[in-house]
Amino acid sequence: MSVTTSTIVLLIVLALVAAAVLGAALYSRRGGADGRAQRTQRRQLAKTHAAATKAHATAIKGAGRELKSTRSTYDKRVRGLERELTALQNPDGRPLGFYRGVTLHELTIKTPQGASSLIGATATVDTAGNLAVTRRATLTRTVAGGVLFGPVGALIGAGGFKKAKHHDVRELYLMIETPTLVAVVECPADQGMKARTFAAKITTAAKQAEQIAADRPLRIAQAERALAEARADTTAVEAAERKLAEVTGDPQMLAAIADAQRALEAHDGATPQRKELTAGS
Repeated sequence: MSVTTSTIVLLIVLALVAAAVLGAALYSRRGGADGRAQRTQRRQLAKTHAAATKAHATAIKGAGRELKSTRSTYDKRVRGLERELTALQNPDGRPLGFYRGVTLHELTIKTPQGASSLIGATATVDTAGNLAVTRRATLTRTVAGGVLFGPVGALIGAGGFKKAKHHDVRELYLMIETPTLVAVVECPADQGMKARTFAAKITTAAKQAEQIAADRPLRIAQAERALAEARADTTAVEAAERKLAEVTGDPQMLAAIADAQRALEAHDGATPQRKELTAGS
């Protein structure tokens, strides 16, 4: 039993000695205290190089974002002025609304019965019976021209508004009159407010149409000048482009990166056992 214990103790002592010898050998192989100092120095040099490289990349990224934002602002302004000029050049003018097949623009109105200039136009909403009485003369001429259909046309065509008195008073019609067109559009009974609102919009737009038509050439000329000036004003974009170029080629930042790279290469070139030091970093 005592022999076994002695053997075990001996084996433990031998293992400890072997570990100590191996540790000393490895420590010596890696340069000892000097090697550790060299590895620490290399890590610091590598960090300096990485920091210089990152600072340059960050500056380039920031200048690139600024250039992108500046270009976007420029493009949005130009596109907005282009849309404005296109709208002004449209012979119909700007679109103002749509209801039951009727399209209203600043200068024209388009209906199922035809299109017309908006100048001098009026619009009203009423029942078939009331229209047959209050607009009988106009509707009669329209029916004769063959352009008025539906219940209103049938009432007038049948001759006499006595029949109109017995017509469903809930039926509504939008009647549009211009110097060259009369159009009547049937409206759902539950859309009285919507139909009258649209009729009011037509009447209001018609009152403004003549002035808009008169001002149109001047407004187009002004819009063309504004667009030309906006397209030519590339000062901000050019400044942002210069800034990006300056940051990309910044001599101080590039010098910092190059100095850090040379210091790192010099350290590696002057250090023995380069592979082991590189692996240890």
